[in-house]
Amino acid sequence: VSSQNHETHYQNCKQGINQLVKMPDPGVIEFKALHKQDKKLFTVYFDFECLTVPFSTCSKKDTSSYTEKYQKHVPCSFCIVTVSEFSEYNSEVITFSHENPNVVTEEFISQLANIHDKMMKCYEKNQHPIDMTPEDEKKFKSATICHICNRKLNWESEKNYPVRGHDHLKKKNNFRGAA
Repeated sequence: VSSQNHETHYQNCKQGINQLVKMPDPGVIEFKALHKQDKKLFTVYFDFECLTVPFSTCSKKDTSSYTEKYQKHVPCSFCIVTVSEFSEYNSEVITFSHENPNVVTEEFISQLANIHDKMMKCYEKNQHPIDMTPEDEKKFKSATICHICNRKLNWESEKNYPVRGHDHLKKKNNFRGAA
């Protein structure tokens, strides 16, 4: 620790400052998970309950480090909660218990498949094609920056060319921008 750092620390402590917040310089931290900024249309929460069943393993080895397994988690029940942004989707709470852990696991997978099917049917009914005004089309054709990531659009690219980004859930005026 340099004497300058020590002196700064000492002066802050004398003033009762017990925490300093130092933010990074601009450009050091950047939000890159752009796919996470949109509201999620469906969410599934679930939880397994397990019994911890004791069991014994081989004898201890004195020569090396190891983890001693002494119990096994055996599923006995689960709860699933579904929610959606769509008003016509029937959110549900599903609970299931059984003494056979294989039955619990199989039922859980079956329920998830059913939930997926219901969500996809609801989504397919509620997505809409792009609806652009002539003004939107002009904005698209003259765009130079992606409306999502703020990077320069490459109109010359054969694989990564700009597209008309739109909100699939709105029926009218759903153009968002060039992406």
